[in-house]
Amino acid sequence: MKDENPMLQLSHAAGELKLAYIFQADPNPIRASPKQGNPSVCDLRVIVSRRRMDTVALLKQITIAIPVGEDSGPALSAEKLPQPRLVTPGDWLVETSDDRTIVIRSTKSDTGLSFSESSLVFVLPGIRINSEPGLVALTLKEQDSDGEWSSGRAELTKLDAAFVVEHFYADQPIVNSRGAKVKLFWRCSDKGAQYSFGLRGNGWPARDCLNDGNCYTAAQGLAGIQTNDIDQTCTFRLDVIRAEAGGGKIIGTLETTVQMAPVSIAQDSYLEFTPSGRIARVGWIAFNAVRCSIRVNAELYDDNAPCNTIAREKNYFMVLGGAKGESPRIQIVAHGASGFTASLLFVDRVKLDDPALLQPWDQGFSDPRPDLPFSGVIEPRAGGGTVVLIMPEIVMYRPNSKISVVDVQTRAAVGTTVTIVNASTTNVFLVGDAAIADFGNEVIQIDLAARKVVKRLKVPIPIATGNLVRISNQDRALLMDEQHISIVDLKSFTIAVGGKLKMPGGRAIAITPDGRLAIFADRKALSFVRVEGASLTKEEGQIVVEAAISSVAISPDGTFAVVTQAKQSKIIDIAKREQVATIGAYSRAQFISNTQVLLSRENEIVVMNLATRQISKASIPASGVCRMVLCEDPLFLATTGRFSTPDGGYCLTARIL
Repeated sequence: MKDENPMLQLSHAAGELKLAYIFQADPNPIRASPKQGNPSVCDLRVIVSRRRMDTVALLKQITIAIPVGEDSGPALSAEKLPQPRLVTPGDWLVETSDDRTIVIRSTKSDTGLSFSESSLVFVLPGIRINSEPGLVALTLKEQDSDGEWSSGRAELTKLDAAFVVEHFYADQPIVNSRGAKVKLFWRCSDKGAQYSFGLRGNGWPARDCLNDGNCYTAAQGLAGIQTNDIDQTCTFRLDVIRAEAGGGKIIGTLETTVQMAPVSIAQDSYLEFTPSGRIARVGWIAFNAVRCSIRVNAELYDDNAPCNTIAREKNYFMVLGGAKGESPRIQIVAHGASGFTASLLFVDRVKLDDPALLQPWDQGFSDPRPDLPFSGVIEPRAGGGTVVLIMPEIVMYRPNSKISVVDVQTRAAVGTTVTIVNASTTNVFLVGDAAIADFGNEVIQIDLAARKVVKRLKVPIPIATGNLVRISNQDRALLMDEQHISIVDLKSFTIAVGGKLKMPGGRAIAITPDGRLAIFADRKALSFVRVEGASLTKEEGQIVVEAAISSVAISPDGTFAVVTQAKQSKIIDIAKREQVATIGAYSRAQFISNTQVLLSRENEIVVMNLATRQISKASIPASGVCRMVLCEDPLFLATTGRFSTPDGGYCLTARIL
């Protein structure tokens, strides 16, 4: 029996390719557009996977060239290709480089494409088919890690616009468990009753239509025919048979492929906890899954978690509620396209504890005035050490403020403290073995080894809520005072010449990771300031806000900013310079990954998924939080804030979670 209309046919040259390619049209077959009337439109699904299950394919890039741009048989469409739509999550970058070529690369510039367990699936949606039937030759190319190219070929067939079968498909083009069954369907035109149909594939001649006349009908195709067990990727063929004198004749054979893609979770997935166990950091890879869900003690925590968080920069963070001494059971469930699941369970990994309270500065202090600002800043030592710097914010009139260096592991003060007169610290960061701190009226540099101030820079117009932010990893910082923002040269400890811009009424400031854009908040609006060398330029336009801003946080990739307010906090798309969502009232925000952010409010800390805007059901009890910082090595969350004292005042403390 000859296949007169194979939907996918790889030439012998494709044997050089490391990967397997499946092209699935919807509807299937591809039919040319009629000369008059509405054009034929199809979605082309492309599945790219390793050819052998026991191999791993590593490539730099892949190109798929599809002839378009003219109304002829060898071209698929007279129009350019649409932009691809990614179906499977992963580190894939799939885009149209010109009118006819699809280019596939890794989203990571320093790594290539890796095909191991998971397949790449994407769709070219809404292709308008031209009016000429014919064979469309696709050119497939793979570039290996050494830069060498291999080529292959695939063929798509365009049938006449009046071909009797309008669509042949499996209800599940991808199955995730061996032994699964699918249903095959075919839909015909009003002439379908004049034809018979045979099915074969997967070692399964369901009926021998040509030899014994035991055929299927168009009505049975509309109802669906169940296959036998599927244990590997297989192709089913529908023979379209026209009755003729002396027997039937196959006038066309259509194909549909069912891919076997078992769902699994990598065994090298890992789970880490902060000292209190209240924050978990999880890395996993779910193969051939479309989403993951997470359960804690059998209760749903997140029903739309990512499928790949194994890389440190993509780790998934959770906050865990529960009583002290409890040991939470954390389950990750991977969901395949066909509904099959795989799960990974973490048990007895940690016992929840209360946050450790740190008061290294003479047991803190109390003050009867609740309206005074109390805060503190914690900065992990560069290189992942265990020492943090804690600087309590004291109101301007209080002399002899103290700065302490604390070891997180022992939770004790290290060495002596530094005394600063009339100080109100609002930010600090480390540069080597020195600490740079903003105290509202001056910026100081502290030699941590000697425990003394070695440099001072007077702030032109002091501000109690001033802020100093480092520009990326450069020897420069942005300083906000009552009337200006300025560029500070950290080497000379001076304000850079020309590096001052009048921006009165500042409440908060943050800078993108590339050091090129600052977001400035006053009482009424957000403004954007370009940082170019030693100069600052305010952009036209603002984002108006309804209430005073308490903090601005920018994601590590510089895509989004979270602006916290007492009424409604906001999510800002930085590239578009526009507000994209509101998320309720919060006082502080701290990004822990590109897609997750910690948010604090009156009595708790929660984590939000930036993509879904979902707030974690669990929370960490924490009142009066003024600062949060997450240290990755060792993993801990440190917060500072003011807490009630027995005498009715407030005590400044820090907590390690």
